[in-house]
Amino acid sequence: MGNTFDANDAIASKVLPTTTRNAVRLAHVLRYPKTQRSGGAVNEKIKQIAQDYANSCHDEELALLRELAQIPAPSGHEERRAAFIRDWLLAQGAPVSSVRIDEAKNVILSLPGPADGDEGITVFAAHTDVVFPDTEALPLAESAERLMCPGVGDDTANLVGLLLAARYLLRERVALDRRVLVVAGRGARQAQGPGV
Repeated sequence: MGNTFDANDAIASKVLPTTTRNAVRLAHVLRYPKTQRSGGAVNEKIKQIAQDYANSCHDEELALLRELAQIPAPSGHEERRAAFIRDWLLAQGAPVSSVRIDEAKNVILSLPGPADGDEGITVFAAHTDVVFPDTEALPLAESAERLMCPGVGDDTANLVGLLLAARYLLRERVALDRRVLVVAGRGARQAQGPGV
């Protein structure tokens, strides 16, 4: 194996709530018409909802990061992570018809907008691969302030924030003003493929 850790692979646990908080804020922007977004009251409400959710799932966020970070996903071989993500989304309440793994190994969750909406599609995405060629469980080290594993900072922590934001949308049944695709995409260093 011979893995080495660099600064990208060590992430402070304090960063995680920020990732989830930001993802939930973005999701809530889609809930309010553009005319309501500029008001301070709506922005403060969104900020508080996102903060409360991020705080409520912080321990679960770390547990999910620990689990996902150890699943090998060398570029071009993201099958195990893709299957894990699909199964996790289904376990969180995503309808079977809304989650798929395409031929390029992108996991795509499709959330509908209004039937009469014409605002287009919004895509939230993070990539699933790591640059390490390992096919066995990746080594994980943890201290009081840091979680270290190959690829945890690129892009596994963001992927966890994306998944928890998707779960929020599913559980809260947020009324979206357009269709949303949540994509756990194949390697950042490769073409995403025709399925996205």
